Amino acid sequence: MSNSDTHALEKELQESAAAGQLVSAVAKLTATCFDLCIDKPRDKLDYKSETCVTNCAERFIDVTTLVTQRFQQLIQKQMGQY
Repeated sequence: MSNSDTHALEKELQESAAAGQLVSAVAKLTATCFDLCIDKPRDKLDYKSETCVTNCAERFIDVTTLVTQRFQQLIQKQMGQY
């Protein structure tokens, strides 16, 4: 396998892993917010449930972003020490 083939394969594997992580995060978000906000499943969300799901999803995204940024900072700090 050539160098360019290896690089292309590595890139494809990274993209596949990222897609898998996204699917996992969406599943976790859905389960968490559904459990928190939906008392009884109905054919339509009432205003209270819809607002709860929206706020839950926004907080989930905010926290995920914050944690990701913090980990990136820690990794950069550690790399700077070597």
